[in-house]
Amino acid sequence: MELAAKRCHYEVLGLSRDCAVDEIYLVYKKLPLQRHPDKLVQSSLSHAEATAQFQELAQAYEVLSNLKERAWYDSHRCQILFSDLNSNSVTPNSAIPNLFSFFSNTVFSGYSDSGHGLYKVYSDLFDKIYANEINLARKLGLGLNKEAPLMGNLESP
Repeated sequence: MELAAKRCHYEVLGLSRDCAVDEIYLVYKKLPLQRHPDKLVQSSLSHAEATAQFQELAQAYEVLSNLKERAWYDSHRCQILFSDLNSNSVTPNSAIPNLFSFFSNTVFSGYSDSGHGLYKVYSDLFDKIYANEINLARKLGLGLNKEAPLMGNLESP
């Protein structure tokens, strides 16, 4: 499933970047009523598209209504919007995955050990990082032979 391009949280809520917290709250009180999946399906959107728009709205509110989250989002906004957040793979020009994409909770869905679950996504990432370290150590003749610790899973203490 291909995800749509990221939109600015302010754009999603229809607000300016210098808006007050109470403006965010007021807008969010009315937008879910207008953009609820049950209402949007009637406007020729598929249920999946309507649900995705509703989730995008909820995510924007969650980030912008929290002062710490909003400050972090504001300082990283360009990186978030203009980097490939859905790319977990190694690109042809680089042996290192785009690590910034893994700082967002949108890179995983749920907490399972398979598919796009948190444990699977981050376990794969750590395996790639470790493989890069091993390759570099071999090139430099450092002889790193230790196994990386396992990430764990849903049943781990």
